[in-house]
Amino acid sequence: MPRVSICIPTYNSERFLATTLESLAAQTRKPDEVLISDNASTDATCAIVRRYRDKGILSIRLIEQTQNVGAINNWNNLLSEAQGELVALYHSDDLYAPEMISDVSLPSRMTPRSVCWAPWGT
Repeated sequence: MPRVSICIPTYNSERFLATTLESLAAQTRKPDEVLISDNASTDATCAIVRRYRDKGILSIRLIEQTQNVGAINNWNNLLSEAQGELVALYHSDDLYAPEMISDVSLPSRMTPRSVCWAPWGT
């Protein structure tokens, strides 16, 4: 199975982030790593990430920006830090079906030219 990195950029994401992390924790195939790059939030975003990291259900690495670097630089930072063969850029306010990671990480879905595959819709 390929290693899967889930990358989540955050900025003042306290309202929905816990629900997003719960949906990742409920995956039938857990990601190998969850990278969260916080773009200098002024709310409780980082505290929420630390709480989930400390639970040990997901392998979470928090990258805290000391100043706002902009959305694109925050995304690029995540992509450069990801160690998986499959890398997904998720949003801090999204929910994912429990089979999302297992479905997209099937070897039959990948080819040497694969860049991205994800179902759209409900």
